[in-house]
Amino acid sequence: MIRRHRAPVAAIGGIPILACVALVSQADAQGSMQSPVSRTYACALPPGGTWTFAYRATAPRGTFELYVTRDGYRPTQPLRWADLELFHTATDPALTDGRYRMTARLPQRAGRHLIYLIWQRSDSTEAFYTCSDVTFGAGRGSSAPAH
Repeated sequence: MIRRHRAPVAAIGGIPILACVALVSQADAQGSMQSPVSRTYACALPPGGTWTFAYRATAPRGTFELYVTRDGYRPTQPLRWADLELFHTATDPALTDGRYRMTARLPQRAGRHLIYLIWQRSDSTEAFYTCSDVTFGAGRGSSAPAH
């Protein structure tokens, strides 16, 4: 079961999220969020298409939950849990070339959005969080940099 640590998202406060990475463990139940970094790069994704997500295997397998921001999300506003919608779950995905890979059907979206991932390890209470800037419908999409 994924343990949702709400602190990492709430800790951002009024800072716009454009990119973020956090590590939360049981020892740090409140979590931490590295300072958001402004980036001009946003991965182009096909609305309603499929996409293979790849994450470097730095820890034993577990459950991966992928969320996307809802329509109306404004990247200049603080991210809230209510802004996120679950679109894919994978437990113990395939490990290929040192990366966990999972193919997901993308939701129908247009414009700038954020994909938020929770990776709950299978052997501990430690969880990893990532955010990725994406643009739906802006080109054909291309391979995204691995996280």
